[in-house]
Amino acid sequence: MNTSRLTSILLACIIAGACSPLLSDEERVDAVHVGYVTRSGGMISGTGTVERFEIEGGFFAIRGDDGKVYDPMNLPPAFARAGLRVRFTAKMRRDVGSIRMVGEVVEIQQISAA
Repeated sequence: MNTSRLTSILLACIIAGACSPLLSDEERVDAVHVGYVTRSGGMISGTGTVERFEIEGGFFAIRGDDGKVYDPMNLPPAFARAGLRVRFTAKMRRDVGSIRMVGEVVEIQQISAA
């Protein structure tokens, strides 16, 4: 087999692999049920887990199921529990700074246990 043909076959295999889904249909459905985070305009909506950070005396933030940390400026005390799964809607607050610097500052609009 000549080098040109071998290169073409190898390239076709790489492209086919890149275009194939990474998850089966069954796994994709399970992933949707695990959690989500969506952004629309200046709002974030999704699920995540409350975490305690030991910076600046300690505080709670939400690690979204997208892997990002959201630093709520108004987390209700009832939700300040490490490990608590939550469903939340929040407004992104790019106009507010934070010395915590763990993630994006957000203002909780709605939150409930997930």
